[in-house]
Amino acid sequence: MTGSVALDVVIGLVFIYLLYSLFATVIMEIISNWIGLRARNLKHSINRMLVDDEYKSQHPFFSLKVGAYLIGIVLTARDFLGLVKKSDKKKKLFFDFYNQPSIKYLSNGGIFTKPSYLTAGSFSKALLDSLKKDQVGNTPLTRIQNGINALAAGSDTRAHIQSLLDDANNDLEKFRVLLENWFEDTQERSIAWFKRNNQVWLLIIGILMAVSFDASTFKMAKKLSYDKEAREQLVKMASDYIKENPRPKEAPSDTLYEENLKILNEQKKEVQEQINSAHAILGIENSTFIAPWCGCFWRKLFDDFFGYFITALAISLGAPFWFDLLNKLVKLRGSVQEPTRSEQAKANIANSNQEILDVKA
Repeated sequence: MTGSVALDVVIGLVFIYLLYSLFATVIMEIISNWIGLRARNLKHSINRMLVDDEYKSQHPFFSLKVGAYLIGIVLTARDFLGLVKKSDKKKKLFFDFYNQPSIKYLSNGGIFTKPSYLTAGSFSKALLDSLKKDQVGNTPLTRIQNGINALAAGSDTRAHIQSLLDDANNDLEKFRVLLENWFEDTQERSIAWFKRNNQVWLLIIGILMAVSFDASTFKMAKKLSYDKEAREQLVKMASDYIKENPRPKEAPSDTLYEENLKILNEQKKEVQEQINSAHAILGIENSTFIAPWCGCFWRKLFDDFFGYFITALAISLGAPFWFDLLNKLVKLRGSVQEPTRSEQAKANIANSNQEILDVKA
């Protein structure tokens, strides 16, 4: 032991938060695979690139933030359910893009048939092929220019693509590079939006987990503060975990759908076993999922609302955050122990020297 109960309590709590965050992340990834969340996010971002802003409206109500938010929800739901008409001329370039062989056969499978990931090179090739589609001309550049001219006059999409071609001085290779830069810039913002959206879902999953596991931060902190044996066992688990996992575990990304689910289920089983071990130490027996439509869920939640909410909030911060913090705390704990060992070593040497002096005397 370090002699610092507070430090060991914090290490124990951070380790629990890490395990819960890992479990919530795996659940979130499984859900994402089931409903094609990443594919939908990519489709939405490309729609924003190739289709003029659909979120605008001439009605004064929709100029307000609330109105814009509502129309955004409706349009997103429409895209999600696939209710967009293929005959919509404003979205012709978008539909042509996803119908390119280099795009439509990249799907991992599952419920959603659109790819979850695209490289910048794949985007530029598919977009150039879409612009050339059904166009006449002696050179690829001429066909591309005719394709741009065929887009709706006055549209922002047409103006932007034309400006990129002008910036490239009609050099096809430079134009391709500018298109790829455009895609990468858009994807950076799209990924940031995806992470924020995931954080909201992690908070919801976190609340369900906190109530189902009876994992109130206040209860766990109290247990660790007063139960020396539980505190030592959990700190040892945390130290062993850091030794065995020098880097945070990451969810699979671009593997096949079935392989993805297999890996995720294996990770889920592994984390569940570690959580069960931690629960045994903390004396937590309840690990049955409690549905939010059950009255007992809300009664239990409001019995210790802040304790459960703090746990849920911690889960929403994500496993990488807690892994890095736990790693630092374990190192700090080790550095605190070193002086203690040094002092003991000095004492042993002093005792040994005294014994030698006594013998000589």
